[in-house]
Amino acid sequence: IHANQHEEIQNVRKHIHSCFTSVCCFLLPHPGLKVATSPSFDGRLKEIADEFKEQLREFIPFVLDSRKLMEKEINGSKVTCRGLLEYFKAYIKIYQGDRKS
Repeated sequence: IHANQHEEIQNVRKHIHSCFTSVCCFLLPHPGLKVATSPSFDGRLKEIADEFKEQLREFIPFVLDSRKLMEKEINGSKVTCRGLLEYFKAYIKIYQGDRKS
């Protein structure tokens, strides 16, 4: 949230943060130009940037650690994986400034 953003966008973002117990992220490096731009990219690991693969090796165990896995809740209600995906889609549109449904 930034002071130069429209007040309505600030309020929406504050509301989103208030709906979750905690919000965190893990920033991955770019997977490489071949992955991003080549229409013929078929998923071969050798074409993915080494730094990206190294960070995935750290990220995947972090995300799937059974000690950290918990049911997700939004505004106190349990949410399914599909439901969480729909929330993410809606939030992405909000964060991009797209107000269309």
